[in-house]
Amino acid sequence: MKAEIVRDGGTYRPRGKKTLETWIRERLTDPDKVQQCTAFVLDHMIGQTAQPLHSKRLGSQPVDPHDLAEFFRDVAETHAQDLPGVQTFRMCAFYGDSGFPEAQFPFTVAGKTEFDGLMTEGPDGKGLVAQSMRHSEAIVQLAFRQTQAIFETSERTIRALSDQNSQLMLENREALEVVKSLLLAQADNAHAHRMAELQFQRSSAERQKWLAFGPALVNTILGREVFPQSTADTALIETIADQLTTEQIEQLSGSIPPTLWGPLAARMNKYLESKSVSRPTNLLKCDPEADAAGE
Repeated sequence: MKAEIVRDGGTYRPRGKKTLETWIRERLTDPDKVQQCTAFVLDHMIGQTAQPLHSKRLGSQPVDPHDLAEFFRDVAETHAQDLPGVQTFRMCAFYGDSGFPEAQFPFTVAGKTEFDGLMTEGPDGKGLVAQSMRHSEAIVQLAFRQTQAIFETSERTIRALSDQNSQLMLENREALEVVKSLLLAQADNAHAHRMAELQFQRSSAERQKWLAFGPALVNTILGREVFPQSTADTALIETIADQLTTEQIEQLSGSIPPTLWGPLAARMNKYLESKSVSRPTNLLKCDPEADAAGE
């Protein structure tokens, strides 16, 4: 169950963990007491025996609970600074002229935690027990400090590795985005270059086709032989050979009389051989010269 947090003066503390300052403030304003708080006494508890350390009577002037708590805690810490282990103290509150405390508040103060071998115990059973307790406490404290150091080192290592992994993941993600952008840009450039190349090839082919038809068209339009007739005929035959497929040429051979097909086929064969295209170069089923001679 999660501890509830409550306000204690100017700080916050878990509910159920009351500070010395809060206890003193409550004793000074305790509504259940008929008389006012007149004194505080600090005792050092040795087993069940109380050893008085300091007492403070309260006058008519108001006191600050914070300053009073700091004063008594300083007295307790000064007394316990050279004592081995954790020491127990008790604050007692007195009201009116009563000779016995009507409220008590025990608290602990850490004494000497380092074992330096300078403790003095009597050479008897009590001294042996005290020395054994001191040694056991020093061993346990050393083990706890070692465990705490290991935990702190492990926590720092895990935190450093986690931060490093997060940074590496971020850098890898950024690098992946950069590579992806470069690949997309490269693909777009390659596509644009390929389209420009295809456009250039298409335009070149169209220009070549129109230039091939050019001599014949010019002679036809102008009605006179601007270009030599042989040049116009050659351009026309080469254009026909480029545009027709093998099947279309075979169909054409059956439609043109052999006397005309022979010279035409010979011209087309010669052009196709010079172009090194993958189509039959022998378009004649007989010798062209013999066919032209009527044989």
